Amino acid sequence: MKIKCSQCHNHQRQTKAGFTRAGSQRYFCLACAKTYTPQAKAQGHAPALRQQAVVMRLEGISRNKVARLLHVAPQSVGNWCQQAQQRLASSGQRPLPQEAKLACAVIEMDELHIAVPKL
Repeated sequence: MKIKCSQCHNHQRQTKAGFTRAGSQRYFCLACAKTYTPQAKAQGHAPALRQQAVVMRLEGISRNKVARLLHVAPQSVGNWCQQAQQRLASSGQRPLPQEAKLACAVIEMDELHIAVPKL
């Protein structure tokens, strides 16, 4: 398959130029000096993963623990909970329980142990 520049449509003088954050191959056109990706991959997390995070939050698992289990950022889990709340409210369905809505803003505190020497 010949790679064609998206700007000048030239299929000659194309070189590889690394990868995007999503893992797609990047190319550089030596004719017009533009960098492009012919077949870009979609970014973001799968909708099934987002739904799983919301369900786990509704079951009472903390935001940080959900993030650790699913290998995502805790802020993403909070955003997904907020988006689910807004979707339910805009569709006219009964919104999430109040405690589930507030649970997205709960901060998980870990224990801190300090050894103090005797004087």
